[in-house]
This record gives sequence, C-alpha cells and structure tokens, in this order.
Amino acid sequence: MATAKTLGAGRVNRFLLCLTVICLLTGCTMLSVRRFENDFDGLNAAASRSNSAGGTLRILFIHGMGHHAPGYSQPVMQGIAVRLNLSNTGPSRRITIRKESHDYGEINIANYSSSEGKKVRAYELTWSATTDALKARQFASDATYASNRVLVNRQLKAQLIDDALADPVLYIGRYRNHMQFPIMRAIEAILHDYEPQDELAIITHSLGSYMCYDTLLKMSRGERIMGEKEYSADVVRDLIGHTNYVFMLANQLPLLELSEVSNPLPLRHASDTAVKALAEIRRQNKPRARLQRQQAPLALHLVAFSDPNDLLSYPLDQSSISGSTIIYSNVVVSVERSAILGVFAWPLTAHTGHDKSKVVMDLLAFGHKGADLRAASQPPVTP
Repeated sequence: MATAKTLGAGRVNRFLLCLTVICLLTGCTMLSVRRFENDFDGLNAAASRSNSAGGTLRILFIHGMGHHAPGYSQPVMQGIAVRLNLSNTGPSRRITIRKESHDYGEINIANYSSSEGKKVRAYELTWSATTDALKARQFASDATYASNRVLVNRQLKAQLIDDALADPVLYIGRYRNHMQFPIMRAIEAILHDYEPQDELAIITHSLGSYMCYDTLLKMSRGERIMGEKEYSADVVRDLIGHTNYVFMLANQLPLLELSEVSNPLPLRHASDTAVKALAEIRRQNKPRARLQRQQAPLALHLVAFSDPNDLLSYPLDQSSISGSTIIYSNVVVSVERSAILGVFAWPLTAHTGHDKSKVVMDLLAFGHKGADLRAASQPPVTP
C-alpha cells in the first residue's frame, strides 16, 4: 500500500519530469558560474595535518532547514572519500536523541581510513525530528487547500515555505533551545571520542551554520541547554581550538544575522558576535599536541558556498567576518546547471544540490589555490 511519503515522492518526480519536458520543448541555457574569493585548503590538507600529529580528522555534518532523513550526508561523504582514497572501516554507530518523550533526531558515526594512515570519523547529525511534527500540525489546515493551487505554486508552498522557511522562524523565536539541543548532543558525541591531536572540520548547510555557531558559543560558556550540561566547557573550548575550517553550503549568515540587529546605527553592529567570539576562543585555545605546536597556528577559516540563483544564500564580506583571528573565502558556483529560456533556474535545486556538483566535491576535498578554476592541486574525480 502506498504511503504518504511514497505518494509525495511520486508527485515531486512527476513535477521534475514536467520541468524536464518543458526544458526539452522550450530550450535551456546551461549555467556555469565559477567565482572564487580568497584561497582555502580542503579536507585533504586537514586529514594530513591530523595524521602528522597522530590524530584523527573528525567531520561534523549539520543539515539546514527543511526535512532531512538520516543518511543525507552520504553523497557528500562518499564524494570526499573517493577523492581522498578513504575506505569505510566498519559499521556505523547510531545515537538516538530523545528527551521527555520527544524525538530530537539522531547522530550517525562512521569511520574511514586510507592506506597512507589518514583516519577520518564522520558525525552526521539529523535534527529534523525536532521540528517536523510542529510544522505538520501548524500547517495542516492550509494543506487541505493544496489541490486548489497550480503545480509550481503548490510545490513552492509545501517545500520552500511550510517545510523549509518555517525552521528559521522557529529558531529565531522561543524554540531556539530545543533546536540547539540535538547540536549539543552531536558535540558531546565528538567530545566523547576527541583526543588533543585531532582536528575538527564542520560541514553545514544553510540554517545549520547559524545554529552550530550559537550552540558552540553557549557550550564554550558552560551554559545549560534544555536544562542539561553533560560536558566540560574547557574541553569544548579546546575542541574549538582544533577547528580550522567550517564549510558552509548555501550560506545564510547575512540573512539570519538580521535577527541579532537591535539598532540601525550601525546596522550590522552585532551581526558577527557568535562567529568572532568563537574565533577569539579558538585563538586562546591553540593546539597543545607537540607536532601541532611546531606548525604556525591557522586562523579560523569560513568557506561560504553559494549558487547565484539560490534565493536564500549569500556570500560573506570583509566588514563582518575578516580579522586577525578569522578569515573567509567565497565560492560562487552554479549548483543548478540549467535555466529555462535563460530566465528561470529552479531555486530549490540551487539551494540543496551541492552533493550532486562535482565542482563542489572537488573543492571540499582539495580546496582552491590561485587562479585555477578547478579544485587546486588534484584532478577532479567523479564518484
């Protein structure tokens, strides 16, 4: 018997088929924007640094707004593994996040290693369960009118407004602590495994970046989240000191930071408080491992990926990010590769399709250096 999810997936597939037919009948313009601002290393360099210190590269995945199912990070992690010659070294471990009979999601942990001795442990946080039921109840009445909407409007209302944009609305309101709770649990899982010679890299998507910074800052201050504090603030600060790169897919910081503004003079006076506070904590908690002390300390580096046709992502800028303890890079790349009649590119693909972009995968793995339009120092690989 077909489930609601199966029927929903069928409707989406039919919608995409209709778009494909329209493209074939009307013609499409291929999009190939590639713009880079400031060089950056990829995960290959991070894995090499941790390996030289005898440690493990730990990668935390945090998804953004809208429903995500466990396993959402697998296409990205598999693309990285292929490029870094990593092999999965055993079954994954699953941690369920619950409190007072409410489901907050889960953490899935997987191990990888290479023949050169590099070790990587991936932590995938899925927090959608924190808000799914709330959104379903809130919009149940409106859903009864869905059949009266034309196809494109119906899909945009369901996927963009009801499922996606509802999450940041919840986060900037009184539900913030609830949404930070699963991130705290994911950080605790990393702290349980963490050794001083390790390095942490974070890959976030849209709202996940803002949530991550907020939660890490709270934990670094030893604050309770949902009444719990099963961690050491000192160890959290040490972990922040071992975090060199945050890769932000579909970066939304400039938009979400508007929720922090309280005075129009200047407009952005508080917009980067959490990020810069974390950078200062990181500067004060430099790596203590012997081999890592011998290396010049790295500034916290934020890498923002955005598609110019993604209506919900933005590049970073120097006024809000750059400083002696924090630097940034912008990657503007066409994730949605086609535009109908050259005037319309599907915004949801532009916002969520990074795992299908070979360019994005190459850049995550190997970074970008100089004027090379591909990921630097390594040939692109198709997983």
